[in-house]
Amino acid sequence: MKIAAKDRTGVKTSSFGKTHTVETKNRMALKNTLPVKVTDIETNIVKLFVNNAEAAKYLGIGESTLHRYKAESKLYHKKSQIMNA
Repeated sequence: MKIAAKDRTGVKTSSFGKTHTVETKNRMALKNTLPVKVTDIETNIVKLFVNNAEAAKYLGIGESTLHRYKAESKLYHKKSQIMNA
């Protein structure tokens, strides 16, 4: 951890002692549970997943990689298309 980052820990952070409202927590939870559709281009088999974590686990990749492929509309391994359902 860099020195500047160490200086911003605990009480010194701008969000220390603050909590999210119930409404904000619900919005964050909803965003994290968007259904994901993975289509195998070769066989046209479509698999639906409840959230990004399940889709990433199925594909054997990290969630950040899954997000990137969804955002860029790229094919994963040239055979799977990943998108929000």
